[in-house]
Amino acid sequence: MANNCYSEFAFYCEPNEIEKLQSFHDFIDKNIGYIRKVFESLDIPPEFYEQKTESLRDEILWCSEITETYKDKKPIVFFTLATESAWRPYPEHFQMLIDKEWEGIKFDVFAEEPDEGVFINTDKDDTFFSAAHFRVYGYYCNWNEDGGDEFEEYFEDTEALAEFLNKELETDRIKPDMSLSEMEKEAELVLSMKFETYSVSIYEFETDISDFTSSPEITVYG
Repeated sequence: MANNCYSEFAFYCEPNEIEKLQSFHDFIDKNIGYIRKVFESLDIPPEFYEQKTESLRDEILWCSEITETYKDKKPIVFFTLATESAWRPYPEHFQMLIDKEWEGIKFDVFAEEPDEGVFINTDKDDTFFSAAHFRVYGYYCNWNEDGGDEFEEYFEDTEALAEFLNKELETDRIKPDMSLSEMEKEAELVLSMKFETYSVSIYEFETDISDFTSSPEITVYG
């Protein structure tokens, strides 16, 4: 059984193209429960279809209304939607859909599937999504004893990440200038002194989604 990947997409353009964005929004809203059938109608290369499209589900969880904001100090109009898919997000399918009738609309993606180690946030300036650029998950315990715990938190930068780990683990050994692997090793070293079972995993959200395009004919951009 596939693991669920939760994703949010923010589609945007300049205000003078709002009619194009409104048309795309209305199309998505109309097909909210049938998005897989929409994607299946695209001219998808056979290998790409087998790898990606067969794992899609009819799951657009919600779609917002169009609103205004600023990106790079310039006004834009945008709407967001949330999807659920198998294992990973599928931004290339939305890109192919846009290229058919709504060329020029851009998008950013926020996606998570922890079991597959998928953490993506292309919204580098935090325009649309929460400022989550790092995720830490950990647990520690002694069997048949109280005092264990489990934690999962998100952070904008390594300073906040290091501060949290030092507080959670009651230490001062975690430094913001450490690499993420060094933070993990140091955190587990601290836990090993107190607990029999422990683990700390730190992930940095990817900002490049080109790896999710397996066909050279398809270009994903935001």
